[in-house]
Parts: sequence; C-alpha cells; structure tokens
Amino acid sequence: MKPLGHDDSRKLFFRTTFGPQYECPPELSEVANDIVGKCAGFPLAVVTIASLLANQMGKPEQWNFVNKSLGHGLRTNPASEGMKQVLNLSYNNLPLHLKACLMYLSIYQEDYIIQRNDLVKQWIAEGLIHATEEKDMEEISRICFDELISRRLIKPVHINDNGDVLSCTVHHMVLDFIKHKSLEENFVTAIDPCQTTAPLADKVRRLSLHFGNAEATPPTNMIPSQVPTLAFFGVIKCLPSIVEFQLLQVLILHLWGEDESISVDLTGISELFRLRYLYVTCNATLKLPQTQMRGLQLIFGDTENRCKSKRSSAGRCSFAGLIALKSSC
Repeated sequence: MKPLGHDDSRKLFFRTTFGPQYECPPELSEVANDIVGKCAGFPLAVVTIASLLANQMGKPEQWNFVNKSLGHGLRTNPASEGMKQVLNLSYNNLPLHLKACLMYLSIYQEDYIIQRNDLVKQWIAEGLIHATEEKDMEEISRICFDELISRRLIKPVHINDNGDVLSCTVHHMVLDFIKHKSLEENFVTAIDPCQTTAPLADKVRRLSLHFGNAEATPPTNMIPSQVPTLAFFGVIKCLPSIVEFQLLQVLILHLWGEDESISVDLTGISELFRLRYLYVTCNATLKLPQTQMRGLQLIFGDTENRCKSKRSSAGRCSFAGLIALKSSC
C-alpha cells in the first residue's frame, strides 16, 4: 500500500484518537505532529499508535513517552522493523489477559476470517478469561474482543446493523509480530509444511498445524501426548492421529478433502477424557463416536449440502465437559 501524505496521516491520526471532530488539544499539537511524522504514512502504524493514545488525552507525559519510544520511527527503519517497534509499544500497553487473547490469534492463518462467537468460546476453553462478580466469562470475553478491535490490533470483517463486529481478521504484520511473541513465550507454536523439522519447545502448549500441502507431515520431534491444544488447518489426509494427543483439552479442525467420498474418523475423541472444546469445519462426512457420554450435547452448525455427520442412532451424542462442536461448509 502506498504511504499516506502527511496531511492525510494527520487526519487519520486525529480522527482515530479524538473521534469524528478530531480537534487536537493545543498542548498535544507539537508531540502529535512528531508522532505522525514518525509513522511515515503507514496507515497501520498511524491507527495503532493513535488507538494506544486515545485513552491518554489528559496525560501529555504518556504522549511524550510514546514519542521518545518510537525513536526515528519508520522514517529511517525498514517498514517491518519500524512496525515491530510500533506494535511492541501497543502490545506492552495491554493488560496480561489481553496479551494472552491477542497471542492466541497466532493459531490462525493469514487472511483467515475468525468468527467472534467461536473465538470467545475458545478463549474461555483455554482458561484465558475469568469471571467476576459483575460479569460472566462470555461477557468478559466479548469485551476483550471489542477492546482488541478498538485498539486496531484485529480488523473487523462483518458488522451487523447494531454496529457489533461479528468476525475479524489479523493484519499480516500483526500476525507476524504475535507469532514471534507466542513462539518466544511458548504460548502458540505454529507450523507450516516448511517448518516440520524446526526445533520445538520441550513441552508445546498450543500446536497449530497449517498443512494445505497434501505431502505435509507433522513435526518429527513432536510429542503428541503432551500437547493440550491442537489446531489443524489442511487436507484430511495430513491430519495426525488424534488419539495420540492424550492430554487434549481444545481441538480445532479446519479440514478439506479432495472429493466428497472422503470421510473423517473422529471416533477416537471418546478417548480424550480432558477434551473441553471441539470445533470442526469440513467438506466431508464426519464419523463420531456411537457411545453416549454424559455432559453437554454436541452442537452442529450448518450440516447441509456436503457437510454430513454420522451420529448415534439416537441422533445425538454428548461429551463430558465439551463446549461445542460445529460442522460447516
């Protein structure tokens, strides 16, 4: 994207920081112009810093701190390095629970459209959200989602008539940043076909496999039995044996087959006694356990067209501690 001119950058910065009228207080005018200049016309840098400062209007010392922290900004640094500096400032300003919620998004691929309702349930299942006396976990989870939107760290995709964001995506620079953060902190380990021999932490907490290539295989140095969260995006034939992930608590499967005759055997999930959350999208027949188990009923989303589910003769099955299963095209 072509960088914005200085005037357009100022308008975007002030509109994001101060709202539609974007009138900058006189005492912040000089430092605001410095900050805008250091963003070098990069829209993501402008809105990220502006969102960071939006709640700091009465604190000139915070504006000066951000200005100094940016150094020369993106004017002299390569765009990727300069943006890393900008995003690091925004990230360090987040409370701990929001840092965790943001890093969790590194399980997803670039340009993937993430549904808000699915994401908030995943945060809860992962133990990233805690209820208070005033609000339950789902309400707090939605507040966290809205906060990441307002800070411009995730981008809205679908918005309803009431102005509620229903889905989002993550800018590729933000995704690169949080992937590095997640890897450093062993929060999420994301692997694509080119990284199957990359060294892994002794104990992987969350493993995300992106296997669009039919020849891809799981990392050879992975110990499946110790992984509590698995997210898999790819062709069905590359799906590792789920029953080997004995400690799984969260399982997210985005599967596609090369033809409609392929089926996915998920009967082994009945052996995953710690499983709390299961999400599946696919274009093939799902084979689920026939055994009735106590707990919450499985929830099937759009199962029309090519998305079919083989269930028990009673037409339903439920799993202890399981939040939801969704099968959709």
